[in-house]
Amino acid sequence: MAGIGQRGKYAEDVVKKKLKALESADTTHYRWPDTRAGSLKTAPADFAVMRKGRLFLLEVKQVQHGYRLPYPNFDLAQAARMRMWQLAGASPWVIICHRMEQTTWRYGPLDAFEDRSVGGSWNLQAWNTYPIDEILTRILVSNS
Repeated sequence: MAGIGQRGKYAEDVVKKKLKALESADTTHYRWPDTRAGSLKTAPADFAVMRKGRLFLLEVKQVQHGYRLPYPNFDLAQAARMRMWQLAGASPWVIICHRMEQTTWRYGPLDAFEDRSVGGSWNLQAWNTYPIDEILTRILVSNS
């Protein structure tokens, strides 16, 4: 099991490398520092991506489960910060990396994570899985 400083690091590193490869004249990204990096300020999301004049917020979650995301892994305060940016015009997305025997990826808009009324986690079993490259293309290109 990963220590507190390493939780989610694999998924964030993969997304960071993919975003770097997507940079061009109309696309750039920024990885906000988090507490692991010594930041005392909370960030609105893990990544900000600007593409063709549109701001995307990407929150990357990594779990050791095949299809669930526990509520505490995406706490209310983080969702609220993203929601404030959404109300100001940003497009917020959550990317989930399931690290089991095989690594699988899912994604959804922030609004899909509002309901916390059933159990202690979101059941994402019905959500399709995609390679991370396709997820980023679907978010950044299809929504631009």
